[in-house]
Amino acid sequence: MRKNTQKKLILLSLCFIIIFIIVNDRNFSNYSLIYYKDIDESIIANKPKTSDYLELDPFIIRDGGIGPRDYTWAGAASEPWCSGGGTKNNPYIISNIIINGQTQELSCIRIATSTVFFKIEDCIFYNSRHVGYAGIMLSHVLNGEIVNNKCFSNTVGIRIEDSDNINITNNIITDNEYGIMTFDSSQVDILFNNASNNDYGSGIRASNGDSYNISGNIANNNHYGLSVSNSNNILMENNYAKANYYGVGIYSTFYSVVFNNTILNSYTGIDFMHSDNNVISACDIQNNSYGGGLDMYESFNNNFTFNKFSYNNPAIHLSSCDSNTFEQNTLISNENLAEGGAAIALFQSSYNQFIRNTLRDHSTGISLSYQSNNNTFLKNNLFNNRVCIRWDTSCLGNVFIDNVCGYDIPTILGYNLFLLLGILSIAAFIIYTKNKKSRNIIA
Repeated sequence: MRKNTQKKLILLSLCFIIIFIIVNDRNFSNYSLIYYKDIDESIIANKPKTSDYLELDPFIIRDGGIGPRDYTWAGAASEPWCSGGGTKNNPYIISNIIINGQTQELSCIRIATSTVFFKIEDCIFYNSRHVGYAGIMLSHVLNGEIVNNKCFSNTVGIRIEDSDNINITNNIITDNEYGIMTFDSSQVDILFNNASNNDYGSGIRASNGDSYNISGNIANNNHYGLSVSNSNNILMENNYAKANYYGVGIYSTFYSVVFNNTILNSYTGIDFMHSDNNVISACDIQNNSYGGGLDMYESFNNNFTFNKFSYNNPAIHLSSCDSNTFEQNTLISNENLAEGGAAIALFQSSYNQFIRNTLRDHSTGISLSYQSNNNTFLKNNLFNNRVCIRWDTSCLGNVFIDNVCGYDIPTILGYNLFLLLGILSIAAFIIYTKNKKSRNIIA
């Protein structure tokens, strides 16, 4: 009887421990999935076909085309490289051509003043080298698709002006001065392109745009990986930007969403200026030096949630920014040499809210300076920081509620060592007490 009791208690204790570990492991795994994703570059921007190209000189298609290399769509459709009828179900298709811009003041291909449906696919455009021209240029155009092309050694790979309902998908836009540039356009999708190694400008840039979807792109080794300015209603999702001077630039942009992007190894991860009412969520922002993970200036009413900042210098810097919310972000091992080691540094910034963020392994967790007033810090967890929060005498009216400041308790496989030892101790005590009572009864 005594042995059966001991076995039951031991099994009960072990079951409790196993259930605790499984439940917590599931929660931890789900949380981690927010941040990390593998990007397979081989499935983004597959190379266009390398045979059966027709070599052509640069040309334009437009309403009112008047002759050789200046086509109407009807004239272009009579050529072997163009087919279709210009409708949604039967668009004009230009395919399998290669054009050398010959460094002339010409775009390799330009479509202008067009309202028909068309597609440019499986082509190569290169060596358009003058300012204002591009490998592919669309101006005053509706209903165009640019799919699976390669543009290199141009001043601009793809340039879009004053155009609507444009789709740019699965192109390789590399080794130009500028990658993909759009101006004064709306309803533009820029999807799954490789816009890397464009020396002087952005891999992808949207200026004066509305209703864009910029998703699934790779933008490495540019001056800007991705940038938007003077724009509204932009979705920037699932992009990968590495080793740029600025990973992402957000300037005078409103009511937009930046979600689940990976931004690595740049001078500044996100450069954020004069932009209001945006959401930045679930981004992985790592190893951005000097300019830091997020450098924010004169911006208001933005929400930053579930982002991960690690090994940046610093993680977050706000200057003259008010009424922004930072909630449930994770900051690990960031430094700020200019601000004395703070992961989050506020300068002349007020009425911001920091809620349920986790800051770990910094010289200073949070620093407020020069009239940063009336900010709220609620239920933040600050672990292993030499200083949790500091502020200077010019900072007034800041509120600190239920923040935790301390050091981690040793863990085993991510679980609290003291909790496990406590459970085992209680089980051992119960067994000991039962054994003692049994011996007294027998005696």
